[in-house]
Amino acid sequence: MSEPLINRRVILSDRPKGVPQAHHFSIDEIPVPDLGDGQFPVRARFWSIDPAMRGWANDAPNYPPPVEIGSAMRAFAVGEVVQSRHTD
Repeated sequence: MSEPLINRRVILSDRPKGVPQAHHFSIDEIPVPDLGDGQFPVRARFWSIDPAMRGWANDAPNYPPPVEIGSAMRAFAVGEVVQSRHTD
């Protein structure tokens, strides 16, 4: 039996004023739920850390809405499919 997949997330804990620091974030881990039809988990291997993230963390007008406090910080990533229940 294989170990369950774990989703490690970087959570926005507080709105930064100025340059974001480590204390504005926390890390949590939650189990990946069982796959439904058409789903597939992707293990992220590389993440972008870019200037747009600063705008996403601030509560200011931006092209997407800001990341909500207590939500996972968004980022662009490259990954690999590790399981699949998708027909393709």
